[in-house]
Amino acid sequence: WDGTFDGASAGSQYGYAGISPKTSGAFYTGTENSATTWAGAFNLIRADNSVVSNYTPGQFMEFGVNLSKLGLDPATMIDGNACGLPFRRILVKTRASTAFTASLKDFVAPFDFFIVPPVSVAADTTTFCGLVGTSLINIINPVSTSTYTWSTPNGHIAQNNSDTSIVVDSAGTYIVTQKLQSGCSVYASDTVVITSNSSCFVLQNILKGFTAKISNGQALLNWSVISNQNIKYFEIEKSTDGLHFTSAEIVNAYPSSHDIFDYNATDDENKNDDENDNSFIYYRLKIIGSDGQIAYSKVIRLSIDDKGKETINIAPNPVRDVMQLNISSSTDKNMELSIYDFAGRMMKTIHTRIQKGSTNMSLSGFQSWQRGIYSVKVLLGNNSFVNKMVLIK
Repeated sequence: WDGTFDGASAGSQYGYAGISPKTSGAFYTGTENSATTWAGAFNLIRADNSVVSNYTPGQFMEFGVNLSKLGLDPATMIDGNACGLPFRRILVKTRASTAFTASLKDFVAPFDFFIVPPVSVAADTTTFCGLVGTSLINIINPVSTSTYTWSTPNGHIAQNNSDTSIVVDSAGTYIVTQKLQSGCSVYASDTVVITSNSSCFVLQNILKGFTAKISNGQALLNWSVISNQNIKYFEIEKSTDGLHFTSAEIVNAYPSSHDIFDYNATDDENKNDDENDNSFIYYRLKIIGSDGQIAYSKVIRLSIDDKGKETINIAPNPVRDVMQLNISSSTDKNMELSIYDFAGRMMKTIHTRIQKGSTNMSLSGFQSWQRGIYSVKVLLGNNSFVNKMVLIK
């Protein structure tokens, strides 16, 4: 205690006491924005009740308090138990001055403490095409103070890059467990299952493009292939949940000696879906080779909301090298896309024109970016959308 006490009146039993650390040096830090900064998904409400999307320079501050320096260290508060939780939340309030009677200006609360996000993992490949293959499994939300342990009951870990990623070369179940600190009990775990398909062939050497869009109640599908002479036929598969697919149409391969050959097909998205209440329809392409081998394309999700609702979706997510942005718009609109890192810095911005219906946009150039979670903000006409992009290596 620094000796100061501000009570409601002389002799008060309650009031505000000044607390200072026993060791020298500041116990707090603060950094304000020096340039215009995005205000987040919910925008910013000003004093006059107007809503703006950005903080002006100097308007926003990140403020940090070293609670351990003030004696609020779990290792010293609970019998030296570093795994204990002395408190869960903290409330911050400000006043116009140091006077006890000064009006409260705002509340910032509650802050959650020791509520660490449970571990979540993702694999860049979940199915080995053929008898062999490798897959990189990453923790997409690593916490620097947590420790992670990998295990598998029936697979094989070929390389342990770090606590937060492994390379596997066998189909199986892979498990990661999380402890808040070394020596603590298990806090959370997550699992990835890698499967194999010995009858498929390498898709990226065959399929060079697969796109789709909704127009006048019909799904228009287009794709391009190389080595056309090695393909027997294509099967368009359709789903209402993205998991269970049924055959929608068979397209025979056209005899051609050209290196690249283009195909297209049309499907009535309402056909046989009278009981479907979903707002999306899913398509994938099954390629059957002349020798009986099978390959599958990526899954494309299309909006079929009859109200013309705009939607923005990222696929695949997590993103490795290329991000596919699936956009559904009721009319032609101008679009502005911005990607921000965890600190709110704008990393990329794009201005373009989106046509009515479904549009698929490919974004690349992420190889030099740090892995982690990024915010993707899209302004589509007067509507604003915010999605998370998880970038892995």
